[in-house]
Amino acid sequence: MEQDLRRFNRTLIAIGIIIAGLIIIFSFRYADTQRSTVLDFVSADSLIHQRWFQNLDQTDSLQIQQFAGKEVLLTFWATWSESSTDLLFQLKDLQASRQDSLIIIAAAVKDNGQEARYFISTTILPFHFVDGTVHYLDLRIVGVPSAILFNESSKPVQILVGEKQLQQFTQSN
Repeated sequence: MEQDLRRFNRTLIAIGIIIAGLIIIFSFRYADTQRSTVLDFVSADSLIHQRWFQNLDQTDSLQIQQFAGKEVLLTFWATWSESSTDLLFQLKDLQASRQDSLIIIAAAVKDNGQEARYFISTTILPFHFVDGTVHYLDLRIVGVPSAILFNESSKPVQILVGEKQLQQFTQSN
């Protein structure tokens, strides 16, 4: 009886280890699938550079194509996401180091407009702050912070999903 109980416990432990391993494997696969889905939607939207983004701190709108000749980083952020607001300050340093060759468009998503406007008014960041919720949902962006890098020809060249990828991007550029 005692030997059967030990065998049963070992079997349960083995099953637990296998299940934990499968959860880890499928989590990584899910993240990769989400990144490729975003890439597919952004790539399929051949007119993404012509989309209108409503400024949050001004009364007009802007398009990515108006910054042709410069790289543009369209970053999706929210006031309720501490990691995305912290990232904005890292992007400020990146933009300063790149001088005038990098434009940053900070697209607030799923956020109370009043809270986003308060954040913008209390932090002096040299970005174009826009409402990005519609584009975030339409392009199926996954999580904040996330970003799309456009080259000098206003074509998307890189998708950055999550805090880790964006931090790596800021450190390598």
